[in-house]
Amino acid sequence: MQSLTYAPDGKKLLVTIGDQGLIWDIKQITVTKTITDVSYTDVFGVVGVHWSPDGQTILVDNADGMVKVLDANTLGVIHTMSGFVSTYCPDNATILTTVDDDKLGGRVWSRETGKQIGLLDGRKVNNRSPYSIFCSPDSRHFLTTSGSLSSGVFRMALYEQGKDQPVAVISDTQQMSLGGITPDGKNVLTYDMVERNNAVRIWDIVAQRIVVSINIPSQVLNATLSPDGKLIATASGNESVRIWDRITGTLRLTLPGHIGPILSLAFSPDGRRLATAGFGDGVVRQYILPIDELLALAHQRVTRQLSPVERTQFLGENR
Repeated sequence: MQSLTYAPDGKKLLVTIGDQGLIWDIKQITVTKTITDVSYTDVFGVVGVHWSPDGQTILVDNADGMVKVLDANTLGVIHTMSGFVSTYCPDNATILTTVDDDKLGGRVWSRETGKQIGLLDGRKVNNRSPYSIFCSPDSRHFLTTSGSLSSGVFRMALYEQGKDQPVAVISDTQQMSLGGITPDGKNVLTYDMVERNNAVRIWDIVAQRIVVSINIPSQVLNATLSPDGKLIATASGNESVRIWDRITGTLRLTLPGHIGPILSLAFSPDGRRLATAGFGDGVVRQYILPIDELLALAHQRVTRQLSPVERTQFLGENR
């Protein structure tokens, strides 16, 4: 399993496996559609899929440097764009892609026509081609990250829509893969996939400084923000998924179950579920996050009355 994404209505989950994409009906736990030739096996999860905000199209990042826009209903190809990593902007009208060119920060595309409508100049930013790209919640700003281990320099660049030059550049000695932007557009989540660092950080993009730094016990392979921006989910190479408080950086939950590395994870649109894709076990798991739902599910599935000690241990009663 390389990547996954929820449909905007939260009822379907798209998962890539090898050169296929499977669309699952979450409630029925059945595959409803299959997309062929959309991905390839990459242990770092570079190839990805993205559902459009209105649920009508799907972006597919291909290893050949071409991004496909598919009709979500027919799965037919609508547009093909140059790029390696892509994302939709929330305005539902704009698509961003990275390119294999250290002089470019990325390309801006019209979703409707599939034509390029803008270019992000990377000559003042990059020493290598960008490896992640994001759009702000208001669709007015774009973020890219680039850098290399050989140089030891990594940069995050902020662009304004309609301008090709960055308005701000942040330099650091740790890798910065983009994991999300808070709903107010003020804070950015980055994670470091280099095994010796294992860092997840929250940046104040205006002040250009780190406001929260979290050291993860094992290599971070992916990280993402909850839709409300309050939680961080991290996926690691040691079979663990962890949920962190974005404000304090404290650990909230550890979610077991996978065998082997976990490459991808995604919150449901309402933030009440977390889906994870395991690379080692080839399993997709969906976790219930609200404690009230977990307790209700536990009560439904229990086959006997719990002892007073068990009720205290598992349900927190009489403490």
